[in-house]
Amino acid sequence: MVITNKVPIELKFTLSALRHRSGLKQSDLASLLKVNLETYRKLEKDSADLSVKQIDMIEEFYRVPRDYIFFGRDTDLIGKINKEA
Repeated sequence: MVITNKVPIELKFTLSALRHRSGLKQSDLASLLKVNLETYRKLEKDSADLSVKQIDMIEEFYRVPRDYIFFGRDTDLIGKINKEA
């Protein structure tokens, strides 16, 4: 019997969803990650290029384990959820 700790895709949050739930602005997260606002806006659409350090910062800031955060293109998350439904 194989037991996995894989988090179902529908339980994952995008960077945008985490930010909205926290009532923050994009500029707040840009400052946290030490990137300019335009770069952060791009990261909300595609977070696949975040560094390990930035992922650690996001995980610590939101107090959400990285397994519950979706890293990649936001449209890919929607496609994966629809595919599993």
